[in-house]
Amino acid sequence: MQQYEITKDMIKNSVLKSNEMGELSGSLLEGKGNAWGFLGEEVAAKALNAERNNTYDYDLVLEDGSKVEVKTQRVSS
Repeated sequence: MQQYEITKDMIKNSVLKSNEMGELSGSLLEGKGNAWGFLGEEVAAKALNAERNNTYDYDLVLEDGSKVEVKTQRVSS
């Protein structure tokens, strides 16, 4: 398993993006999970050496032009 350090800057950027986006309609966590999702995108971008391009259809673009939608699951263990 590969491990990646989550930096203070990554957390700060994720929270800022979450605040900019606000609460989505129908959000089960009332927008409180958005920062976790953006943090997942930060880590995935670093792991895949990808460009972040957050659109409705995808979040990352790989070097070969492939597009990736990132999903993050928050767990307690």
